[in-house]
Amino acid sequence: MKVLIIEDEKAMSDLIAIKFKVEGFEVDQAFNLAEGKQKLLVGGYDAVLSDYLLPDGNALDMISEVRSNPIVTNVPIIMATNYIEDLSQDKAKELRIAEVIVKYQVVPAQMVQKIKNLISPSAPTPGPAQITATPEPPAPPSPLVQQPVLPTSPTQGAVPPAPTTPDPTKG
Repeated sequence: MKVLIIEDEKAMSDLIAIKFKVEGFEVDQAFNLAEGKQKLLVGGYDAVLSDYLLPDGNALDMISEVRSNPIVTNVPIIMATNYIEDLSQDKAKELRIAEVIVKYQVVPAQMVQKIKNLISPSAPTPGPAQITATPEPPAPPSPLVQQPVLPTSPTQGAVPPAPTTPDPTKG
């Protein structure tokens, strides 16, 4: 499976790319729309994860230019943005953007899972209901820990002075 990540922030793109690679994806990265468009038109991608705003424009404009190309027509695209109010939801629907996500609300692992669901929607998503491991036996109960008793008067709980024996040298 091959994915194209279009993201101008190299550190963020690298972080996302690492997670995809760990999950078995082949990853290409583009750091602006011109580079993204060039790579997208070469083809071979199972999905695209693109930031909405890039230094050379917005991704919806680039996608509207290439969506009619047979290489790009059916490629699922997820748009990521922190500026959801600037993104035209109508245009995103018209361009068949599979999903718009707010970047600060998801982590790279969730981005990978969303792409996996787009590429293979019938694949099971790991979750608590699908865990088949034998449950561990319950741990033995821990001993009760007694809380210290706080004094209610200035002398309660005070350690009495040690008994003193009279000093025979004093008189």
